[in-house]
Amino acid sequence: MTGERRRYVQCPCGELMEGRTDDLLVDEVQHHLREQHPHLRYDRDQILSMSY
Repeated sequence: MTGERRRYVQCPCGELMEGRTDDLLVDEVQHHLREQHPHLRYDRDQILSMSY
């Protein structure tokens, strides 16, 4: 067991994003937002507060 725990964010559009680390999850969510919802902006803390 490595101690890694995947984290997830479910976008209201239906996209489920995941990351092995907080940094990877934040990068994935920010990429999705740039591509699919360019009018939305969330910072790292906001993204992590929505993760599970």
